[in-house]
Amino acid sequence: MDAIFKAVLSMSASGTLLILLLLAVKPLVKNRLSRQWQYYIWLVVILRLLLPVGPPASLLGKTYRVLDWLPGQAAAQQESAAPPLALAPAEGAASPQASGGEDAPAQSQAARPETAPGVRSGWLVSHLWMVWLAGALGMLLYKITAYQIFMRHLAAEAAPVSRLELLNGLSLAAQKAGVRQPVELYSHPLAGSPMLVGLLRPRIILPNVVVSQEDFYYIALHEMTHCKRCDMLYKWLVQCTVCLHWFNPFVHLMARQTLLDCEFSCDEAVLAKAGPDSAVGYGKTLLDAAAARGCRQTPGSAFLAAGRPVLKERLKAISLPCEKGRRAQLPAALLTLCFLLCGVFTGVYSAAGPDAAKASGALNLAPAGHRGAQRKVGNTPGPAGEAGLRQYYEAGSLPLFEITLAAADSGQCAAWMEQAYQDDALGFFSICARQAEKAQRERFAKTAYEDGAIAFFSALADGMNGQSLSAWLQKALEDGRWDFQMVLYDRLGQSDEKGALKETMEAAQIEEYRTAGIGWEDGAYWYEGQRVRVFLDARQNRSFYALNIDPEGTSDIQILRDAGGRITGAAYLTQAALEEWFSEDFAA
Repeated sequence: MDAIFKAVLSMSASGTLLILLLLAVKPLVKNRLSRQWQYYIWLVVILRLLLPVGPPASLLGKTYRVLDWLPGQAAAQQESAAPPLALAPAEGAASPQASGGEDAPAQSQAARPETAPGVRSGWLVSHLWMVWLAGALGMLLYKITAYQIFMRHLAAEAAPVSRLELLNGLSLAAQKAGVRQPVELYSHPLAGSPMLVGLLRPRIILPNVVVSQEDFYYIALHEMTHCKRCDMLYKWLVQCTVCLHWFNPFVHLMARQTLLDCEFSCDEAVLAKAGPDSAVGYGKTLLDAAAARGCRQTPGSAFLAAGRPVLKERLKAISLPCEKGRRAQLPAALLTLCFLLCGVFTGVYSAAGPDAAKASGALNLAPAGHRGAQRKVGNTPGPAGEAGLRQYYEAGSLPLFEITLAAADSGQCAAWMEQAYQDDALGFFSICARQAEKAQRERFAKTAYEDGAIAFFSALADGMNGQSLSAWLQKALEDGRWDFQMVLYDRLGQSDEKGALKETMEAAQIEEYRTAGIGWEDGAYWYEGQRVRVFLDARQNRSFYALNIDPEGTSDIQILRDAGGRITGAAYLTQAALEEWFSEDFAA
C-alpha cells in the first residue's frame, strides 16, 4: 500500500506542475484559442493525475530517488565525525547500496533498522497512506450521497412540462445540438435556474417562472450542448480526481477552473450553432437566468446561471469571440503536444520499474556494468524448475526466484550460486547462499576470501555458525585482512574489537589518502582546497574501499590505484564516470 500512496503523491506532483503550466499559459491564449480547446486541454492534466504510468526515466522518478536517499544519508553523516568508511569492505559490504543488488537478503546489514536509510520516513509514509485513503473514501462517499439526496429532492417535487411550444422548442434544440437520445423536461418550484441533471437519464429542470419562447430556445440549446458533450461525465471524472488528490489545493483549483471553462466552451458552442447574430439574445437569456438565485451545483448537473464575476466574463467572451480557423489550429495542436510531452516526461513513481529499488529508499551505488544491478523486476508468474529459475533470474525477480529455488536440488543451487557470483548479482547469490548446503557455502567463502569479494563473503557469513566465524576471524587476523575482520567482528557481536579496528582502519586510511593529496577536516574530504562531494576509492573489480557522498561538496574525486592495489594518486571524476558508476543518480 505504501507503493500505491507514493504513486499517488508522484501523480499529484506531476499534475501540479501541469496545472501551474496551464494556468500560466491561459492568459496568453484566452482570446486567441477556442474556449473548447481551453476546456478539453484539462483532460491531459486529469489523465496525468489518474494514470500511474510513465517512462522508465522521468523527472519524478529521479526526484523520488534523491528524496528517499537524502534523509538516511544525512542522518548517517551526522552520527559520526569520522570518515564514513562503512562502505569500505566492512559493515555495509553486504548492503545493496554498496554492492549493486536491487534486493538484499533479509539478514544483511542494510536491512537492520539502525542502519537502513529512510526507515523513519518509511514508517511515517506507512501511516500517512491510511490518512490519505480515509480522506479519499470519505470525500467520494460524501459527494455520492449529496448527489443522491439532490436527485431525490428533485424527483419528489418535479413536474413534467406539458406546454406545447416549449416541447417543440426542446425538440428543435435537440436537433440543432445533434442529441438523439430522449431528454425529458420538468419544472421545479425551488429551482432558481435552468439545469441539466442525470447521466444515464438526462432531464432539463426549469424554474416555475414564465419563460419566453426565445429564452427557452437558448436555454434548451445550452443544456442540450452539455448533454451532447457528456459534460456530466466529465464533471464526475473531475470529482473523482479531486477525491483521489483531496490533499492537493492545486487540484481543487483545477476543478473550479474546469467548471468555468465548461460554461465558456458551452457558450461558444451555442453561438456557433445559433449563429453570430444570436449573441445579444443569448446574453439576455444569461442575464435573466442570473437574476434568480439558483441551487448549489452538484457533479451530475449543469446550471445555466452563474455568479456575477463569472457572468461578466461570460458576457465579455460572447461579445469577443475567440479566433478560429487554421491560424488558431496550429498553435492549439502545438500546445496540446507540448502538454502531452510534459505529462509523459514528468512521470510518476513506479514500484515495478527498473528504478524501484532506488525509489523505495535505497540509493543504488552499483556500477552500471554489473548485470545484477540493471535487471528489471518481473512480476509475471512463469514455469517451475530450471526454466522458471532462468526466467526469473533474467527478469530480476528475486521473490519468485527464491520460491522456485526452494524446490531445486543442491546441484542446481550450487550452479546458480556460481552464475550469480560470476555476474556480480549479490541479491541472487544471497538467496542461493541461504538455501545451499554447508559445504557449498564454505567453498564459496574461500573463493570470495581469495578474490577479496567482501560483499559476497558477508552474505555467506550471515549463515555461518559461531565456530566457522571464529575460524575465519583467526585467518583474517593472521593475514592482516582488516576488511574481513570488520565483517567477522560484526557477525560475532564483538563490538569493542570492531570499534577499535574501525578507528585503526580510519587513521591508517586517512594517512594513506594524504599521500594522494586528500585531506580530512571538519568531517569532510578536501582536495586542492575544495570540499569533495563524491569521494570514490574502488578496487579493480569495482567494489569499494571507501565511498563518501557529501551534498555540501563541490568536486568529485576518485582515488587511483595500481594493479597491486597501491595508491598512485587522485583524479577528478568526469560527469560520464559519475553516470557510469551511479546509474545517473548524480547526473547534472
